[in-house]
Amino acid sequence: MKNIIFIAVFSLTISSVANAQPTGNANIPIDFTLQQILRISVTSGGNIEFVFNSMQQYKAGIGNSAFYNTDVVIASSTNWKLTIGAEDATLMGVDLDDTPIGQQNTMDLDNIGFMINSTGANGIASTGLLPTGMNWNADFAANGLGQFNTATDLEMSATLGSGAGNGGDITKNKFTINWECGLGLGTGAGNLTNGASILSQNIKPDRYVTNILLYLEVD
Repeated sequence: MKNIIFIAVFSLTISSVANAQPTGNANIPIDFTLQQILRISVTSGGNIEFVFNSMQQYKAGIGNSAFYNTDVVIASSTNWKLTIGAEDATLMGVDLDDTPIGQQNTMDLDNIGFMINSTGANGIASTGLLPTGMNWNADFAANGLGQFNTATDLEMSATLGSGAGNGGDITKNKFTINWECGLGLGTGAGNLTNGASILSQNIKPDRYVTNILLYLEVD
C-alpha cells in the first residue's frame, strides 16, 4: 500500500511539469506631467505714496524707510525673470479736475528710485540692466524708475550663488522693493535716478500717480 501511494504522488508531480505553459507579457503605462507653476504676489506695500510738505523734503527728497517698502514673493517651477516698469511714460498729475486731457502736469519717472533687497534663500543677480540687491550683491545705488516695455524698464532674476537657477517656492524667492523719491543722486545700476532735486525742477504742486507693472515670465 505504501508503494502505491508513493507512485501516485510521483505521477501527479511529473504530470504537472509536463503540462506547464509559457507566461504572458503585460504593460503598465506611466504618464509623467509637469504643469507650469508661475505665480507672483505683492504681500504688502501695494500702495506707495510720497507726500512732500516741507522745504527740506523739496531740497533733499524722501529716503527709504519701512513705510516705503513693497514685499513680493514668487513661486515658480522653472527659472524666471521679472520686468519692472511704470505703466505711463511720466507720473501724471490728477488733482486738477478741470485740466484738459493731454495738458496735465507731469513729473519724470526717474525721480522715483528703487533698490531690490532679497529676503529669501535666493540672492539677486545682476547683469546689464538688472538691478542689484542691497545684501547679496550689495550695490546701494538706487535705480531710476522707467517705463514698462521700453529701454528704461529693468529686468531682474534671483539666482543662487552657485548659478543653480532660481526656480523654487516663496521661501526661495521673496524680496523687498525699497522705494525713495527726489533724492537727486543721479545713480543706478541700470536706469539712473534723476540727478536734480524736486525743488530745482520747478514741478507744479499736484498729486502725481502711475502704476508699477511687475511682469513675471519663464526665463
